[in-house]
Amino acid sequence: MRKVALVTSFFLLVGGALAQTLPDDLLSLLQANPWIPEFLLERASLFLEAALVNGALSVEEAKQFLETLHWPELGLEEIGFAVRALELALIALSMGSATVTEVLDRLSQAVEEGILGPLASETKALSGLPGLASSLLKLAVPLNPELWNQIENLAAAKVPLGLIGHTVRELAKSGVDTAEIAQALSELTPPGRAQVREHLRAQENFGTSESEEEEKVPPGKGKGGKKK
Repeated sequence: MRKVALVTSFFLLVGGALAQTLPDDLLSLLQANPWIPEFLLERASLFLEAALVNGALSVEEAKQFLETLHWPELGLEEIGFAVRALELALIALSMGSATVTEVLDRLSQAVEEGILGPLASETKALSGLPGLASSLLKLAVPLNPELWNQIENLAAAKVPLGLIGHTVRELAKSGVDTAEIAQALSELTPPGRAQVREHLRAQENFGTSESEEEEKVPPGKGKGGKKK
């Protein structure tokens, strides 16, 4: 099954690159729960819209996801869990490792057990992407869809999100274009990950002043000094 870049689309929706066109009946179903805060409603809407835009599921299937969560009846203490479970379920679907029916079954199991269960383990590598996206969207250099896709694939390959974020931010600050950022990101994929980390450490250590080095020299030694 072709992988649908659901998380990438979520980034673009947050950045305003896609129009918000969630069907009225689906939006009404989301709003049927009186306890959902505005920020969680927006988050759930964005994930569902990204899935619809990319063809990961139909409107009717999206309604099934909400019904599986018993959406309208969820209480104030449950709604946060439900939104997170919905996100993880949609990300798992986008990875192409299971059908809609299989993901729905596992979502139902997670709801019954009161935990995220297998969904959490399968999507752990991607769970921090929304936070990374929020920080990268603030950069002066706009990241194109291809770069977002590359970032998502790196996260799925278990390249540390901190390393990805550091690489993009440092290159953006130096004024390079997106092609150079893409090239640097390509070096982060295993097995080159360790070498890149060493390269970043070397960059951080480069430029240590001579005076700083002299401070490390014991009194009376170095630079021709004589011990008295």
